[in-house]
Amino acid sequence: MPAWGRGIRVVLQAFFDVKEHLAAWWLKLGYFALTLMFAAFTIIYSWGAMPPAIAGR
Repeated sequence: MPAWGRGIRVVLQAFFDVKEHLAAWWLKLGYFALTLMFAAFTIIYSWGAMPPAIAGR
């Protein structure tokens, strides 16, 4: 999956309400952790896809 595909999930959170499915605290924690991971993966893979001159490597 391209890096932008992982970032779409974070953008779609603004449009889809999942609060009714997050009834337990551990579900909320897991959803928050997934959000952080998908955001981090998007940043990391986007940085890795840049040419070395732009990425500062």
